[in-house]
Amino acid sequence: MWEEEEVVVPIASAGKEYNFVKIQTFSGEDDEDAMDWVRQFTIAAEANNWNPNRYTKIAGGYLQGAAADWYEEAQPSGTGVWEFEGEDSFSHTLVKHFFTPERQDKWFYELTNIKQKPTEKVDIYTSRFRRLSRKGVTGTEEVVPDIVMKDFSLTD
Repeated sequence: MWEEEEVVVPIASAGKEYNFVKIQTFSGEDDEDAMDWVRQFTIAAEANNWNPNRYTKIAGGYLQGAAADWYEEAQPSGTGVWEFEGEDSFSHTLVKHFFTPERQDKWFYELTNIKQKPTEKVDIYTSRFRRLSRKGVTGTEEVVPDIVMKDFSLTD
């Protein structure tokens, strides 16, 4: 009779992809911010250890409605890979297409008319204000100085 040997197979986590961090879909609606969606997608993709070469194809699966239609039409012809970042990339082209002057005007109007609700805590309002003030802004720079925040924090 022969003995069974226990075989230990090392887990190669470096190349293993996960789906721990969930991603919201993007449909290109007026209230959606393409830059913020790309930011959130990138954070989730890195946390999930997705291969950056697959970002564009994965991102395409999270598009719906007008954004999905745009994706089908905007993909470069041929067999080349559509890069996720850079000039003429998926993310650059998506933001450029869905960051219209009309949306910018709408967000600016919302920002200038935002009010703290009577029972809303200051930190909740501040978070809502900052999120709105960052719509359509690249990078992590502070869009609205704290001194201006003070003016918007006062209730009527």
